[in-house]
Amino acid sequence: MLAEGMWNRGPAMQAMQRSRGVPSPAFVGREMADIQAYIRRVSRETPRRPVFLEPPRPDRGRLLFGSKGCTRCHGATGRGTANGPDLRAATLRMSVSEIAGVLWNHSFEMSSRMQQRGVAFPRFGGTEMADVIAFLYYLRFDETRGDSAAGERVFRAKGCAGCHRPPSGQSVGPDLSRSAAVTAPMRLAAAMWNHAPAMYGVMRTRTVEWPRFEGDEMRDLSVYLRSMTAAASRGAVPRR
Repeated sequence: MLAEGMWNRGPAMQAMQRSRGVPSPAFVGREMADIQAYIRRVSRETPRRPVFLEPPRPDRGRLLFGSKGCTRCHGATGRGTANGPDLRAATLRMSVSEIAGVLWNHSFEMSSRMQQRGVAFPRFGGTEMADVIAFLYYLRFDETRGDSAAGERVFRAKGCAGCHRPPSGQSVGPDLSRSAAVTAPMRLAAAMWNHAPAMYGVMRTRTVEWPRFEGDEMRDLSVYLRSMTAAASRGAVPRR
């Protein structure tokens, strides 16, 4: 609700500040969260009924992202255009309060640019802003870009090939080139969690060290595994 209020009222508030010669403040880091905490503490002096909101839905956020005109500047998937930045990177690791600060910092400039282009400034109500923020979070959560060649190196370096594509051809694990579990990042994560105990047991009996993944290794591995399924569906023979 704070992010929504800062967006809806930000341009008008900043315009009034400028007309009075009052510098418009900018918020960084946790400053907006601290102000919000202060307002909550002060507001306790006046009893208020709690407000319960339904959980945000990224599917609705995707539709709102288009209907509110966000795609005109930020692109259909929030990756940015010449007129607006990549919102996926902007919201990564940010709390909602920090996003509220970013909306305030840029709302006046965005409003002015939209006015110059003859685009109506969108307003949000109810859970709409929460839905849009959930959509932006989801874009990075389900990110699928990666380096297939690097993923193949990870596949071999971490010992995956020893069970799933051994030189002898006698696989201990399933043929991942024909597995539905690797066709999407979340399916892969679920499969790795579900089968980890059994995999760990097999690796212990074979005295194989349990691999650890860092940085982009898992993302690259995921892309490589999907390339294997694509090759198998085309009838191509995967490299060993």
